[in-house]
Amino acid sequence: MKCDGRGSRSFLETIRSITPIPPDTLLVSFDVKDLYTSIPHTNGIQSTRWLLSINNISPDLVDLCCDLLSIALNNNFFLFEDTYYLQVRGSAMVSNVAPPYANAYMAHFEDTSIYTHALFQNHVLTWKRYIDDVFCIWRGDLDSLQDFFLFLKTSWPGLDFTMTHDPYQISFLDTLVIKDTNGNLSTDLYSKPTDRNSLLHYDSFHPKNMKRSIPKSQLHRVTKIVSDPVIKEQRTSEMKSKFRERGYPPRILDTASTNDTTRVRDSAMSRIPFVHQYHPAAYRLHKTIRQHWHILQTAFPTVKEFQHPFLPCFKRPRNIKDSLVRADIGPIHPGPTQRFLSNPRTESSVLIPRTLPPVTLFDYLHSELPLSPLERTSILFFFCGAHKSPPPAVI
Repeated sequence: MKCDGRGSRSFLETIRSITPIPPDTLLVSFDVKDLYTSIPHTNGIQSTRWLLSINNISPDLVDLCCDLLSIALNNNFFLFEDTYYLQVRGSAMVSNVAPPYANAYMAHFEDTSIYTHALFQNHVLTWKRYIDDVFCIWRGDLDSLQDFFLFLKTSWPGLDFTMTHDPYQISFLDTLVIKDTNGNLSTDLYSKPTDRNSLLHYDSFHPKNMKRSIPKSQLHRVTKIVSDPVIKEQRTSEMKSKFRERGYPPRILDTASTNDTTRVRDSAMSRIPFVHQYHPAAYRLHKTIRQHWHILQTAFPTVKEFQHPFLPCFKRPRNIKDSLVRADIGPIHPGPTQRFLSNPRTESSVLIPRTLPPVTLFDYLHSELPLSPLERTSILFFFCGAHKSPPPAVI
């Protein structure tokens, strides 16, 4: 019933394990509006502390994790036009901490408020959540469902739900769940009415392996999700037509159709990744490395990573979009621009409280602020590891 991070795979396993459901049931989906940017910092940190504590993590490690989380949440600055802002609620959308942080908040909400609620215990047959999306099978009338929906919308700070319900079919993630007249559930691919054929074009400047793997993964997705054999054949034909429209040759589609996607993949955990920007000539470089890889295997027989082939990994090079689209659109008023948080351009253009200490890494670690050694270490860890690149304020 509880959250599962595996997404649609776990959801399909749950649906196919359900026996025929009673005729008076409703298929329901709930969605939390703007979850990542709506969680109050204090409540979110409390939920994270609760989740870590119930998993038998040492109190010292729980305190350290919560301190680091507090630093990440309370120092989330961003630039718009010529002004820096401090986000005072929720987490940054691009932050690595955002999904587990939101998941912890929702898990705390479920455990303390939902699972013990009388309406949940009396009417919910299945409850499956993936971060901010919930699938529910509700046994009861529409009035009781509306009462439960009102409870969800008003019970916890920062959570505002939307609800969709139907007696016969409902969409969840990329799956359409269908109930027949006998109460049996089946699944089909779901796509929004506004969806267009946005598959990667075959002439695009991307690695050949990627172009071969996309048809395999998408056709496997059809096989995995669609439960009815007749509809599965139809969806497979439709998917191939989409690839043909994007220039994929028939031989790649035929190979993808016959590919055995159920095989167990070799673990990549013990392989050394070789990461570099993509270039068409990179395959010749990979070939050269493979030809001489035995030198490392012979010279270092005890290093287990050298006993496996290396793992080529491509990074996306700079493209036209990177040159045309910028997050910093520049100042809107002539005159000096603001480049440091501690030196605002004008008093009225900065929304950051004046009581905040300097926010450069140098100021944090070397000033006379009342920081303990643990706090200074935590700040150093945050600035070095919590961002893919330092924010402008750290320059």
